[in-house]
Amino acid sequence: MFSVYGITGRVFHGTPGELDAVPALWPGRRIAPVGQQNNESANTFQLPLQGKVAQAKYAAQQQLDHERGPVFECRQIMRSPVITVAAGQSVQAAWQILQQHGIHQCPVLQDGRLVGLVSDRDLLTALVIADGVAREVLQRQVADVMRTPVLSADPGTDVRHLTALLLTQHLDGIPILGSDETLLGFVSKTDILRAVSTEPALSLWG
Repeated sequence: MFSVYGITGRVFHGTPGELDAVPALWPGRRIAPVGQQNNESANTFQLPLQGKVAQAKYAAQQQLDHERGPVFECRQIMRSPVITVAAGQSVQAAWQILQQHGIHQCPVLQDGRLVGLVSDRDLLTALVIADGVAREVLQRQVADVMRTPVLSADPGTDVRHLTALLLTQHLDGIPILGSDETLLGFVSKTDILRAVSTEPALSLWG
């Protein structure tokens, strides 16, 4: 199962087939500073394939997955603990965190809640790198350049479903959240490649 989080909290929770109904998710959009964006509402999102039709489609997909071979869940390959930045941090501070840990992206939290995802490419919209040192050109916060809403997955999500979304939606990684919306881990393309190389039984499809 997958969820979508914005600055107001969770706005979607459902199956991969229902994600197309979430506006502004593909591709991720940047937002104005936190506190200056119009209110979002979970009621805005109308999901397709209601009732028995959705249940039948999901059950059929699950049966097909079972026939394809062993299934790995996100909890088995995710990285934890997760490096994060705060929405109110400066772009320069966030850049330093990414460089320090040798990563290209990380989740963005506000008051402990997932509100976005930021990459080094996003941060470079407000920075100039000279001699390997970040020089802040614009006085901007992470909230000004992060991508939101952000897609997340449950720890029990089939890795094949997650992989399909990474490929079709050109995503580099997805945060993994627990039932209480706590950030548990992060799965990137690198994590999936590492699992494929070390676990021959892992079955993936594009």
